Amino acid sequence: MSKEVLESLLRQKEELEEKLKKRQIRFCEYYIASNCNGAEAARAVGCKEKSARQMASRWLTNVDIAAYTRVLQKIAVEKSGLSSEYVTLARIEILQKCLGGRPEQVWDYDKHEMVDGPNYKLDAKNALKALEALDKTLKGAEGKNTGDVLIKFENAQGENWGG
Repeated sequence: MSKEVLESLLRQKEELEEKLKKRQIRFCEYYIASNCNGAEAARAVGCKEKSARQMASRWLTNVDIAAYTRVLQKIAVEKSGLSSEYVTLARIEILQKCLGGRPEQVWDYDKHEMVDGPNYKLDAKNALKALEALDKTLKGAEGKNTGDVLIKFENAQGENWGG
C-alpha cells in the first residue's frame, strides 16, 4: 500500500465530506460497506420505504456523492492491499478449475468403492459466473472496454480452449 496514495485519497475524502450532508455521508458509507443496493442504503440511513428508491437514485446521480463513493472504494482497495491484477488472476484460476471440471465418480467392482472415472463434469454455471466477473473486470470501473485480451484455458485433459 502506497502511503502517499492513501494520504491523497483521505484528503479527497475530507474535501468531499465538506460538500455533503451527514446523512449523505452515512448513505455512501453504508452503500460501500454493506455492498447493498441504493434503496437499501437509503432505508438504512432513515429514508422512508416509499421514497427510498427515489432518494437513492437522486443521491447516486449527484456528482459529489458519486465522487465520494469512488474515493471510499479506492480507500478500501488501497487498505486491502489487493490489486486488480490479483483479482483478475484469481478469477482466471477459478474459471480454469470450473472449465476443467472434476472426474465423474464410477463404481470399481474390484475395489468395491467409487473411484474417479475417465470422464469429467464441466461446472458450467460457475464457469459462466467467473466469465461474467472477468468481463466486468476487463471493462473497467467506468464501463469502458480496455481492449481485447487473449486468454487461453486448458481443460483437465490438456486441451486448449479459447484464444
